[in-house]
Amino acid sequence: MATNLKRFNMILFGPPGVGKSVYCRLLEKDFGLKAFSTGDFMREMFKTKQHKVFSGDQIADIEKKVTAGELLSDEIVNHIVDP
Repeated sequence: MATNLKRFNMILFGPPGVGKSVYCRLLEKDFGLKAFSTGDFMREMFKTKQHKVFSGDQIADIEKKVTAGELLSDEIVNHIVDP
């Protein structure tokens, strides 16, 4: 593991299914980096049908958009990942 790395941010982006999460896990393991995945937050929200801001119907609408390959607004994504 590299210990002399300076602090930096890295963003991996691409269409669904290209392996972004796989590469993030490898970077975490090999370099001790921390990964943050909006997709993980969304999958958990779709699975539980619960969120502090969105109702069940709103979650269903968001899931339909994601499944159709539509992009979500920054406002929606910010609410999804806000702790």
